[in-house]
Amino acid sequence: MQKLLILTASNPASNPRPRRMIDCLKEHYELYAMGIGSEEIEGVQVFSFPSYTKRTKAQELGLYLQVFLSRWDKLIWTKNRLEIVPFLQQHCFDFIICFDLPLLPIALKYKKSAKVIFDAQEYFPLWLTSSLRWRVLFQRFNHFLCKTYLPKCDCVLSVSPSFVEKYAQNYGISPHLYLSLPYYYDLPPKPCSEKNIKILYHGSLSSNRGIDKVIELMDYLPSNFSLDLILVGGERAYREKILALIKESQKRGNHISLLPPVPFSQIIPFGNNYDIGLYLMPPNTYNLLATIPNKFFEYIGSSLALAITPNTDLVPILKEWNLGIVSEDFTPQTLAKALRELSVEQIDSYKLASYHAHQTLNNAKNQELILSLLSSL
Repeated sequence: MQKLLILTASNPASNPRPRRMIDCLKEHYELYAMGIGSEEIEGVQVFSFPSYTKRTKAQELGLYLQVFLSRWDKLIWTKNRLEIVPFLQQHCFDFIICFDLPLLPIALKYKKSAKVIFDAQEYFPLWLTSSLRWRVLFQRFNHFLCKTYLPKCDCVLSVSPSFVEKYAQNYGISPHLYLSLPYYYDLPPKPCSEKNIKILYHGSLSSNRGIDKVIELMDYLPSNFSLDLILVGGERAYREKILALIKESQKRGNHISLLPPVPFSQIIPFGNNYDIGLYLMPPNTYNLLATIPNKFFEYIGSSLALAITPNTDLVPILKEWNLGIVSEDFTPQTLAKALRELSVEQIDSYKLASYHAHQTLNNAKNQELILSLLSSL
């Protein structure tokens, strides 16, 4: 049996995209996984390397100097990543699937005869452009990594048609579209009640994702709409700000709640109790405009009607499968207007369409794709 390594700067047992890849492949390859804080995975040999320790002020100043001098090797070969090297020297793999751009030079240098596949979950040269610090320190670095190392890969994957096209245009490669499709669940839709139309929003608590606009949406909806939010991660100060906004919204009579996080394996069954999956994402960065996130397909798996802003790569899928509504722009006012115009019958129709779409838009489709790609290399 051929040997395959999953290499990620995260916990491969819980990070959705690497974990789904593992489950696609572990019955077909002798599988290894290496990440940060790696937990056990049945049928997989799991290894860890340390996370990067927070820089001191002196180290932060040194980082700015290294970037100014374009000493990119100093940013690649950090102390924690150097611990990957002995592991790669001791093992011989047939395939290495790398999920993080700064790890790619290491995988390529020590690959031996392995075929290297890079999974570009973001368009990395424009990843976090809403952050001045990121633009100063890491934008040129990411461009250097893409220009230097992507053409050396045997295969590149990415999550949306726009990302695939942009990588092809700017780096002369031919990536494959590999959507973030979830595990399959057979969850028939539950009928919507006109007295209580239940909206669900789940995702990362990040200041550039417009969570305040999600909360504001409820100011423009009638009292038969309710909104539950599940927000993971985020800095403490921003979480406190969002909690305060939710409490203020509740005082205005809006039916809005912040719920505790739900385990990754349960988010789709949990969502089946709702009517509408909400995706209100201002285009604060190119990546937020053009990505196709996990939650989009998870809402479909939950058999929900979708209510989305006009993010470029979501709209064609929504229209192809007739899954819900798209607002005229990225404001909560226009999305609320589209929601107010929905009838219960339309919501139930969209929920049924999601149920049928999920028969195709699930991880089994990706398993066929990745097994075919690997066999062709």
